[in-house]
Amino acid sequence: MEPRRLITDPDFWNEFCNRAVDVKIKPGKSIAKLQKSLFKVCHEIVKKRYAQHDPDNARHADLIALFMFNFWNATGLLPMTQAVVILGANL
Repeated sequence: MEPRRLITDPDFWNEFCNRAVDVKIKPGKSIAKLQKSLFKVCHEIVKKRYAQHDPDNARHADLIALFMFNFWNATGLLPMTQAVVILGANL
């Protein structure tokens, strides 16, 4: 599985977003803890998808998850997701 397929795959982003809104955060939780929780979601999805589609390269899942998370942060997708999670927690 090529990393770019995960980045551009709308199903992957959709799964991440759906799971991200389920992240439990307490009011006042630090951004670092929120990012750690969101990275855990990303990492779990990457590991699952590699296990299903490319088990021979599953050993690269950690690196791919880190790459994707940093890419999302650099493109502004991660900060928007964090804002939505924080907003949802305050409703």
